Amino acid sequence: MNPQHAIETLYATGKWLLDEGKSIQAADVFRVMMLVAPGDERSWLGIGACHEALLQAELAIDLYEKGEAAAQSGKCSIARARVFRMLGRDADADAALEAAEGIADAIDDDDLRALLAHERSVS
Repeated sequence: MNPQHAIETLYATGKWLLDEGKSIQAADVFRVMMLVAPGDERSWLGIGACHEALLQAELAIDLYEKGEAAAQSGKCSIARARVFRMLGRDADADAALEAAEGIADAIDDDDLRALLAHERSVS
């Protein structure tokens, strides 16, 4: 099995488990994915979502922040902003969205800019 296929299999498994409400098992899969592909933002987004589902917002924020750094992930910044907003921490949410904007500009990613604009319009 080639490494990319293994990463895709891990992601698909973790996402399926998360979609089935098996957050603890999904977190285990995403943790393995983080070890083998730390630059793949999907592992960070997945494990953060698992901890959100487990009502562990602060841990989710921490994981999204680590994913933002490890994967240069604006999507992790946006996810962090969403959790901050949910907790009523608007200044932190705004700062996270600014970080996402900085990443979008640095990598010139129009899809990320569109996602960011959408997030700003709903929050």
